[in-house]
Amino acid sequence: MRISSTALKRYLRPVIAFILLLLVLKMGLIDINQLTLSFKNPAILAAGLVFFTLHTLALALRWNLLVNLEIKYPFKSAAKETLIGNFFNFFIPSGVGGDIVKALAISESHKVPKKISFSLVTIDRVLGLFCLILFSTSFLLVEYFFGMSDSLTKLLHISLLMLCLACVGLLFLYHSTKIIPRLRDKFKFFLFQKLFSFTEQVQVNITKAMQSKFMLKFIGVSFLIQCMSIGFLYVVTLTLTQQPLSVFIFLPLACFAFMASAVPLTPAGIGVGQAAFYFIFSLINVPTATAITTGVSLMQFFMLITALPGGYFFATSKKSHKQSLPENLNQL
Repeated sequence: MRISSTALKRYLRPVIAFILLLLVLKMGLIDINQLTLSFKNPAILAAGLVFFTLHTLALALRWNLLVNLEIKYPFKSAAKETLIGNFFNFFIPSGVGGDIVKALAISESHKVPKKISFSLVTIDRVLGLFCLILFSTSFLLVEYFFGMSDSLTKLLHISLLMLCLACVGLLFLYHSTKIIPRLRDKFKFFLFQKLFSFTEQVQVNITKAMQSKFMLKFIGVSFLIQCMSIGFLYVVTLTLTQQPLSVFIFLPLACFAFMASAVPLTPAGIGVGQAAFYFIFSLINVPTATAITTGVSLMQFFMLITALPGGYFFATSKKSHKQSLPENLNQL
């Protein structure tokens, strides 16, 4: 029996996540004893619940800011639909499954055309990644002026290059209003027309988003989001290693690792995140790398716990939305 590419991707990504987790465990990148002790540590448990509740609220605030570029969008709706998206990140075999559900949710609840809602989640991802690169470069530059190792200097060079490329890409998209119509005239094929139509919508929304006042708000909220997740990892690493760590080294390395784990290979970055954080933080030392890998597993656990209300909101949402979801998810 022939298996479609859609079905293959659906089953392949959870398999990749499982294999990566097995490799991480087999290579000793996660200390099982550390993980077990962490769940018995009241400080880590309290930090996880507080940090990731605030993390979810900050994600909702950023989504609220973005959607308000198009429609009047209450924070309550943003929080509800962010929770739904976070929930499905763990249960849809795709790194962007939650974004698709979030886009469908706002289309149903606020009658926003799907082309617009999907362009908004695309911009959220693109600008979110830009902020990660910006934060990583900024903190590495601070550390550079205080002196840094050769390995971190190489990371600074990579980060500066990525920041330049990201800025050029955003500026190109911002000024591409005349290019896309010309391409539409040359390529009449249906799929190309759909792609150009979507790209035009992204361009329209990114023009609005790149206004200085909005960008400052977006960068500020993105910084809060990163502070929540990186702050938790910092607390876990300090607790498990009992070693002093430079914040200005820890922050850029964590940003680098988050960039690597943002590649949509597995549900919620499971397996990819552990491997990325270990190999990047091994630039400091192995005990720190092992401790933060344990922290990533704990982070994913708390993100799941704080996302569970999203399952309830989806279950009690309008029937039409639930009926339309399976059909749209077949496109993943």
